[in-house]
Amino acid sequence: MCILRYRITGDFELLHAESDFIFNQYFDKNIMQFTDSEVFVDCGGFVGDTTEMFISRIRNFSKIYLYEPERGNFEKAVRYLSTWERDVFDKIVLRNAGVGKERASLRISSEGSGSHISQSGDQEIQIASLDDDINEPVTFIKMDIEGFELDALMGAKNHIITEKPKLAICVYHKPDDLWQIPEYILQLNPSYKLYLRQYKAGDGNNAWESVLYAV
Repeated sequence: MCILRYRITGDFELLHAESDFIFNQYFDKNIMQFTDSEVFVDCGGFVGDTTEMFISRIRNFSKIYLYEPERGNFEKAVRYLSTWERDVFDKIVLRNAGVGKERASLRISSEGSGSHISQSGDQEIQIASLDDDINEPVTFIKMDIEGFELDALMGAKNHIITEKPKLAICVYHKPDDLWQIPEYILQLNPSYKLYLRQYKAGDGNNAWESVLYAV
């Protein structure tokens, strides 16, 4: 309700009042339980920060797939994650690609953490479908991909139906993501329970980032 009221009034205090300052974004321990056999898919891996948080919490994971299409961000992620011990880094699959409904070549505007698909973008990138690209069961999918989340979920349809992974999906980039994304997830798997949480954006004070959890 706070998100809807914010969108009507523009009052950031409505988001701030309902934001989560206890758990890190994507890792709400009141919602999700983790095991030592997690296969984590980090869509919108940026410079490896979310993957680093995952490793810090679940050290004995099985595998990580990180997808980051913007070249500069990807190169930083490789350098950053390669500083981990060899037995950890060897379990990370790094993809210089975005994720979507199907394989494609698109263009992206390079804007750091806000890099996004654009016809006038300065980089050509590859898009992968998670169903085509990952041939093993996955247990946890996170997506923060600047409005491409619904397309990417369509490209992960088989994983979601068959394996029922935990999902942490950003739903604040497009207004209708707030209802279209949960509707689509429940179409694929009606047994999911959904939770919505607010987080502050970066180092700012505004609790702008809405994350949908499905477990």
